[in-house]
Amino acid sequence: MIRNDVEREAKAAARLLTAIVSNCKGRIDRYIPYVLQLVRLRLDTAFTSTLRIRLLEVVLATMYYDPLLVAELFRVSRETV
Repeated sequence: MIRNDVEREAKAAARLLTAIVSNCKGRIDRYIPYVLQLVRLRLDTAFTSTLRIRLLEVVLATMYYDPLLVAELFRVSRETV
C-alpha cells in the first residue's frame, strides 16, 4: 500500500517536472542538472514501468529544452562514473 502511494506521488512529480521543463524555456537552465540527477536516482528505484516511462519523459523534455546542455551533462556524468 505505501509503495503504491510512493509510486503514485513519484508519477505526479515526474509529470510536474515535465510540465515545468516544457514551459519554462530559458528560465530554469541552472536547475536542469539537478532535475536530471533526481530523475536518474529515482529511475534506479522505480518499481513500475509506468513510473519509468514518466521519468524518461522528463529526460526527453530536458533534451528538447537544451540538447547541448543535456549532452554535455551526460558526457560529464559518464566520465565521473
